[in-house]
Amino acid sequence: MDSLIQKNATAITHLLPNQSNKPDLSGTWSESKDSELFTPRDQLREYQRKEILQAVTEGRLGLRVIKPEKERTYLSQKHKEPRPVCFIQHGIPIKTRDSDINTLGILNPEVLAVYKANSGTNKLIDSGKALDELEIKCLGDIHQIQKKVREEAERKWDVYPGFTSGHLQPDGTFTLPKLKGHDECGAKALIPYPELLTTGYDKTQIKCYCITKKGAIRNVTDILKEKHSLENTLGIDPLPLMVYCQHSGSVEVYFDEELEGNQLKHNEPRLDNLAILYDIEPLVFRGILNMLPKPVKVESLNKIKLEENPLINSALKDLTEMITNPACYNPERLQLLRDRRVSLNRHFFFKGEYITPIDLFIECQRKQFCAEHFYNSNKTIKSADNDSDSKRKAELLFHDLIQSGFTNIETNRLELDHTPAYLCNFLAATIEPELILYFYKFMIHPIDFPAIKVELDRTCRKHHEELDDFLDYALQRPFLYEKIFTFFKYHLLILFYYGAVPNKQILDATRRQITTFSDNRMQIRIALGNYSTDDYIEWVQELYQRREKEPFYQSWPAQVEEAKQAIAQLRTSLNLQTEPTVSPEIANDHSELQFVMDAFSKPPVLANAQDNEETILNILQHYYRRPGPERVLRSLYHKSLPAVWKPKHSCSHVLRARNNALWYMELLEKFRLLNCTEDEKTLLALAAIYHDAAAEDVDKDREEKKSAEYFKRDLTGQYPQALLDDVALAMESKENDGSDDSLPATTRSYLRILRFADRMDIIRCTGVEENFPGLTANNPGQSEFNASLLDLPPKSSKFTADPEKKSQFQRHLEAAMHGAADLARITGHLLYDHRPDPYAQSYQLTPEAKNLTAQFELTPKPMGRMDDFIDDNVRRTIARLAGIHTCSDPDHKKCGTDTQQGITRGIHNSWHDLQQIRIPDCMTRLEKMQCEYDRGVLSEETRQAIAAEVQRLKSRGILMNLGTLTQETLRSKPAKRKLTMRGLDVVTEKRLRGYDEADNPRFTQMLVPRYNPGSAPLANQ
Repeated sequence: MDSLIQKNATAITHLLPNQSNKPDLSGTWSESKDSELFTPRDQLREYQRKEILQAVTEGRLGLRVIKPEKERTYLSQKHKEPRPVCFIQHGIPIKTRDSDINTLGILNPEVLAVYKANSGTNKLIDSGKALDELEIKCLGDIHQIQKKVREEAERKWDVYPGFTSGHLQPDGTFTLPKLKGHDECGAKALIPYPELLTTGYDKTQIKCYCITKKGAIRNVTDILKEKHSLENTLGIDPLPLMVYCQHSGSVEVYFDEELEGNQLKHNEPRLDNLAILYDIEPLVFRGILNMLPKPVKVESLNKIKLEENPLINSALKDLTEMITNPACYNPERLQLLRDRRVSLNRHFFFKGEYITPIDLFIECQRKQFCAEHFYNSNKTIKSADNDSDSKRKAELLFHDLIQSGFTNIETNRLELDHTPAYLCNFLAATIEPELILYFYKFMIHPIDFPAIKVELDRTCRKHHEELDDFLDYALQRPFLYEKIFTFFKYHLLILFYYGAVPNKQILDATRRQITTFSDNRMQIRIALGNYSTDDYIEWVQELYQRREKEPFYQSWPAQVEEAKQAIAQLRTSLNLQTEPTVSPEIANDHSELQFVMDAFSKPPVLANAQDNEETILNILQHYYRRPGPERVLRSLYHKSLPAVWKPKHSCSHVLRARNNALWYMELLEKFRLLNCTEDEKTLLALAAIYHDAAAEDVDKDREEKKSAEYFKRDLTGQYPQALLDDVALAMESKENDGSDDSLPATTRSYLRILRFADRMDIIRCTGVEENFPGLTANNPGQSEFNASLLDLPPKSSKFTADPEKKSQFQRHLEAAMHGAADLARITGHLLYDHRPDPYAQSYQLTPEAKNLTAQFELTPKPMGRMDDFIDDNVRRTIARLAGIHTCSDPDHKKCGTDTQQGITRGIHNSWHDLQQIRIPDCMTRLEKMQCEYDRGVLSEETRQAIAAEVQRLKSRGILMNLGTLTQETLRSKPAKRKLTMRGLDVVTEKRLRGYDEADNPRFTQMLVPRYNPGSAPLANQ
């Protein structure tokens, strides 16, 4: 391995400096080092890391779940059959196969692209049909599918009603755009990416071992053990570990040396018991730790030594012994456990299963019940006295457990048809709502238990329309449960009571079903006894005819009421309560959890911190998308992890604050009210991101000071210390309006910018009134935006409401403030908009605040996403000037869509249509914020560029989407002509489809679109 390292390090040394020219690889955590200090091993690792990240960015890495032995055989084959993979793309939330074991990352496999379906390997390999004759759509160009997936990802950010943009048909025409709902566009929804069929791959293309972020809560040592086992089986060198977050589309890449340590193997298996000891949900505990970069988590666990707690281990051992063997139970033992005051009403691992104590009891009783009722031939015969005593003790134990607070029951685990009837009584008294929905599940139980009566009554009343189906099932139960059919007399009478009728259709179906059971003659013999099938059918008919004379039938309503009272009395006797509190010694001592707080106290790694995507992402990940060190201990006691950790100070808020700071500095410089160096601008933009770094973690009066401390700590050594101190002082003073005069002039100017940046976005909470921005208001109402708090420069404070008398500064400022309000509305935050022409209403937009807020918490490209919203607002303005408005009409008459030429004069969605509108290169950030409300304040160069784009749009319109280019479409001459106009040539390529019986390769001729700008009259669009 060392020789390989040396060889590769020498070969790649000259490549490393050039990596900076590649696309941004934000969304990863890595410790940057000076490349001159890299050892050959470090160089190889960094090269491998960048190679994987680059492949994910470009959509060239496919994931494949494999079985090690089969994979070894496959890789040793000379002729490799096609295999499916799932390509992932940076920033796109793609759903992969549900497996975190033995998933490989494969680089640059050649594919037969499959659309909207599982890859259907067998159908493609074995079928003699042409590709366009298969049930699935098989495309020739992977880029078409990747574009479709990007479209689905963009729809999560879409603020339009949800129209498609049509698509090219084989006859050369375009379909009209169609309205699609937002149902599947939630922030947490994953895109079901189709597996693409590769033409085969070899060992050299296997670049990493993959797990999902969700699966990374498992022990790192277990993950590495699985990885090493796979590497040994396949005979390959150690692979990097790639952690893929399905919900954000981001990846992290780690190496064995970063994830190993002497204490790690000792400590990880003890994490769940540590959580239980402190009354913490183990999955939440591991989820919180999973927010840390893997090397930080590993380093923290290597610095401590967790010991098994004898108190909790002894308690769990005693409890599980009683639960698994109720015959040994006595109340004194349980009372001793209660006296220890250790929290046990949580999940714990028992024989490889993650389960609560009460669920373990139910599971054990279910297994015993099944053994007694379904496996008579194999069970050991016990004496009636011993069996009865054991059941009494089990019932007493369950009663005492519930009464002691062990009520953490997972209702989705319950299968009452396999649960002892006495347990049904307790469960009915303990949990809500109803336990079961289907009548026949109760038929294994005798009727004389209160819970059975109550649930049968509730089920029949709630599902009255399904009574005939229940009866159909009920008449077949005797032949499944190995009981004589007369056992079910009362069950049938209950169904008859609620209106079920054994008509000819149902009885004939029962007769046919008995015939199908003929292979199991023992069950039929037990169910029928000495009777025939005809006797059984006749018995059912007679029972129905004389039902009203049956005492059970007559007394059924009274029995139900009596059963309800019995359940209520049982509930009262249980005296339901929460579990005993944890002992004061444990509750007040969190010393064993100190390593968690220490890990969350570590600063983020901000190598070469700039006002760019990578730096901002790291800051947001560290301070906004997880709890701070002061709050992490409280966060461990959540029932589940929240999607937004700082709902009042979310990522979208600080990103808008940064934008406000940038355009405001540009405005002040334009009017010579400010003169900032590049370092000052960078630090003020970053300060806007940092300004709420401690919010919601510490007390309100400490937020600014603590955030400033983080700012200085993280950036010290990268910028002049005096400048850092001045900006940090401005951050600390942001809310101290009365003490500004004591600050140095430079700090005062910084404070003015930060105050404006933050308070400008307060409109997300106050809303926008008719008189917004209200620069001349003297006594604003409580719910109105108070412009006097913006702390504007004294030289610019003379404002007027008279449009004719407004200064140029006021015009510039007001136009940009309106743009800021529009941005707040369109990125998910604005309480209300009472302006005469509300932005969202004017453009017929439907932003979904909750989804968009959550999206900003997930995306690995937060700064770019906010800038996209700013640019799209500009595009909407330019489109409106060109007469191209938002279209929401099903007939598209207002937008004049031409399905022959594939051109429209309406905006139907942002993911395709808006991108065709060009923003002038000369346009500044300030101008982007202003152009919707006052184009007169724009520069002459910008106005001319906008006018030129407006003319182009008036003459050319918006090109409709080509959609999915199938083989049929690519073969069509009319469609080819339309593709040529778009700069696409259709070429033929051979793709491997498999091998025949003689081991000869089978190729498929595929038509593939290729971009050719020289052939496109419309390519310049």
